[in-house]
Amino acid sequence: MNLGGIILISSILGFYAIVMSVLGICALFSKKPCGFYQFEKTPSEQEITDVSAWNRKHGIMFISYGIWISILILCGLLIESSLLLVFVSIGLLFALPTMIVYHSILVKKYHI
Repeated sequence: MNLGGIILISSILGFYAIVMSVLGICALFSKKPCGFYQFEKTPSEQEITDVSAWNRKHGIMFISYGIWISILILCGLLIESSLLLVFVSIGLLFALPTMIVYHSILVKKYHI
């Protein structure tokens, strides 16, 4: 992979990491329950037992995901540039199912 491709991929993934972190920060400070899936209806305040805990835990999850993507990018760049996509792909394969399971746990805990 040439330097231009590495810079482009790193920039796109870095932007994605920033977006996920910003979503997490917004969830942390939101007064209304935040959503997780695009196709899932966001729960109303009456459907959640503790909205601030729900938002805090989802916000931390999104921020952690953004940080995780940044770490994967750095590892891929530091070890060998051709491994950038391998690192990110493997890391995302583990992170996304983990987030889905964690969200399911939060639904069981906070959803009425």
